[in-house]
Amino acid sequence: MWSIITTGESGSFYRQQFSIAHEIGHWVLHQNINPQELDKDEYKIMEDEANRIASIFLLPKESFGEELRSKIVDEIDTYYNLKRRWNVSIAAMIKRARDLNIISIDQEVKLFKQMHYRKWRNPKPFDVETKVTLPVALKQSLELLIDENILQGHEIPLKIAEQYNLYLTPKMLAMICGVEPALFNDNTQSKIVLKIKDFKQKQSS
Repeated sequence: MWSIITTGESGSFYRQQFSIAHEIGHWVLHQNINPQELDKDEYKIMEDEANRIASIFLLPKESFGEELRSKIVDEIDTYYNLKRRWNVSIAAMIKRARDLNIISIDQEVKLFKQMHYRKWRNPKPFDVETKVTLPVALKQSLELLIDENILQGHEIPLKIAEQYNLYLTPKMLAMICGVEPALFNDNTQSKIVLKIKDFKQKQSS
């Protein structure tokens, strides 16, 4: 079974977009495959298949291909200008253009050389000013469960471990859900400890 978790800390909104689509590709194609049982070549094939699904999903043949064919396809500025429209990295668009036979191998090499010449590596264009997507639905769900007294915060990691055989520390769970780790503390237990300490202090004074 595949699980898809994004923490919003990939450093790039555009990389995050592709990563999520890549994992969806695994979920669609490889649900019954255990990656740990694959050899190096088989694993690479699986990753290439997920990348292809991500490219097809994010850059559809009809809409993206049609728009790209109306541009100068072997100039890097074309992909620069399309990046924020399609929310995909320049490199991913170049590779998709090659997959669709819109550009040749030589043109693909030329475009990557242009990227290198302009030093579009880290950070890449628009990466700094475009904020990554943060998880919202999980945060709201947890807050609703706690506000409605359905579960206490400290019970949530235990429920996940029991039902899914998946142990997540409060810090990891907080990162995934976009909340503070303190949400998963057992506040009742903390209050009891404080009361015992207060009682001891009064006895000694």
